[in-house]
Formats: sequence, structure tokens, C-alpha cells
Amino acid sequence: MKVAITADGKDLDSKLDPHFARARYFLVVDIDHGTLSVCSNVDFQRTPHLAGTQAAGALISLGVQAAIVGHIGPKAFATFKSAGVRVFQASSGTVAEAVDSFRNGLLVELSGPNADEHWPQPDRT
Repeated sequence: MKVAITADGKDLDSKLDPHFARARYFLVVDIDHGTLSVCSNVDFQRTPHLAGTQAAGALISLGVQAAIVGHIGPKAFATFKSAGVRVFQASSGTVAEAVDSFRNGLLVELSGPNADEHWPQPDRT
């Protein structure tokens, strides 16, 4: 199973990035095979509209079956749900900790978005 996780860096020790659409990176962890892929979000991060939808679409095209996020807006959430991607919440800690929590069934699956469409955007300068 491939799981996408929002991160502020490129490895498992990176901190979780709380903002899905504006995350610096998405780390795609293949839980079954123990592999890690890094996807930069720079192309969508600066998009004024539909950043979350575009990022979700890109992750779906990589075959992710679950996403671990801090906050996610309605359009990105709907994009994931329409593709059958399950969305879980983890707000703090590292990517490795989130993966462990996911493996152990400790993360809460979101039933809907938990951020407004234009949730405050982090300063990425």
C-alpha cells in the first residue's frame, strides 16, 4: 500500500507539514515494500487556486491509496475520496512517527475536510 505524507523535508525524520496543499514535499511510502519516494510540491505550492486538487491528482496518479495530512480542504479531500484514497490526520511529529501510527491503526480517518478552502497559507519565502 502506498501512503502519501505531507512533509517539510525529504526523509523519514522530516517533520510533518500541516498544510496539505502548500506542503513542501509529499513523501510516498510503500508500506508493503519499505520504499520511499520524494515528490516536490513546488509546482502546486504557489498556485493561487486548486493547489490541493492538483496535488491530490498528482498523488493519485502515483498510485497512493492513503494520505496522511494535518489539514486538508474540501476540493482536495473530494478529489481523494472520488479516487477511493483514504485520508488520515496526523498534526505533529515526524514522517516516521506518522508511518508507525498508521501501521498500528492509531490515526483517525477523516470523514470530511478539516480546513476551509482558503485556510491560512504559510509563508514559504
